[in-house]
Amino acid sequence: MHGCKIMIGYRVTRELLASLPALAAVALLALGIACRELSPEERAAKGRATMTADLLRLARAESLYYAGHGTFTGNLDALRERGRPFRASGDVRLYVTRADTGGWRAVASSVWTEDVCHLSRSAPSPQRAAEPTAPECGR
Repeated sequence: MHGCKIMIGYRVTRELLASLPALAAVALLALGIACRELSPEERAAKGRATMTADLLRLARAESLYYAGHGTFTGNLDALRERGRPFRASGDVRLYVTRADTGGWRAVASSVWTEDVCHLSRSAPSPQRAAEPTAPECGR
């Protein structure tokens, strides 16, 4: 059971609603919880959107790291985002599969879909053509 998310971020399953006193369950439903399962297409779209956003955030964090160190890193804990440690979304797993002075490559997976997304970047160079800006997703 995937449940539904309440506006403040708590996950509510039908089992939880069933275990609450009737008045509390009605109060939760009155908050506007729309409890329905996502279709496979909606799940895949949600997963791809979240993976894409996380990979683009990773690209920015890797660029900042490169500017300060002259190399890219595969250590996500070494990356910063707006002064805080870089973290992927809770439903996304990021793997940096290559990182060195020449560039980096990362793959993302999501609990929402069997698709994976990947993105790679090379070190800045005046001779190199512009690289794709969006991650590529598929199976």
